[in-house]
Amino acid sequence: MENFNFSWFTKTKSRLSDPRISISKNNSFGLNAALVRKYGLKEFPYLLLGYDKNKNAIGFRFMKEKGTGALSIRFTESDSGTTNSKNFFLDNKLDAAKFHGRHVVSEVVVESSEIILAVNLPK
Repeated sequence: MENFNFSWFTKTKSRLSDPRISISKNNSFGLNAALVRKYGLKEFPYLLLGYDKNKNAIGFRFMKEKGTGALSIRFTESDSGTTNSKNFFLDNKLDAAKFHGRHVVSEVVVESSEIILAVNLPK
């Protein structure tokens, strides 16, 4: 019989993933737990969305205070978050189904009063 020295994986309750924002086919954004934890987004419960047509990128401005046009983020006990964004997709003539899936984020601004992240959409 052959001898092995296994290191057993026991982290069944934890999620091991990179910070990502997902786009659903039904016009909503999802914030995975890794993203929420990395940036402390539960302290920033409001979200203002922007679209850069030239770069085909979506901007996510997370804020502590509700500003004009800001959406509320619903957070779960497992630290993920979601927000419905149907009007954003309609106004910018974006088809959420075309871009649905998980997207890597880029940091634009990370400050104590606001966090701005960006997602580059595929062409």
